[in-house]
Amino acid sequence: MSGEFNEEDISRIKQTYRLVPDPEDLKAICIEILEGPFENVILQFGKVQMKSVADDSDELTAQYEYDIKYVPENIRDEQFTDKEGEDFENMIGDILMAMFYEKAKELEKDKKNAKNRDPNTLTFTT
Repeated sequence: MSGEFNEEDISRIKQTYRLVPDPEDLKAICIEILEGPFENVILQFGKVQMKSVADDSDELTAQYEYDIKYVPENIRDEQFTDKEGEDFENMIGDILMAMFYEKAKELEKDKKNAKNRDPNTLTFTT
């Protein structure tokens, strides 16, 4: 998937992964794939860069690195087609964009809540 995301797309994408601790470093967070030929693969995003598209539109592109932290036994020696590899790359790109979308929504909500908050009140979340 590429282009614009809507709530339905985000909802669908969120069902394809979950956040899990890094198997090698329990303080770090990884993504576990929950469906498809790469089910149970665990990966971690590294460096992520957002860049404007050169055509003067409001679109952004993402460049990112990731490390595969865990591959299930049942697919470790499997040979995947170029199409399956491309589908995997698209899927993790969609996951990253869904995570950005959710964070942007959360920040927007926080911004609205801050406007409605009494400036003499501190709010803590535990």
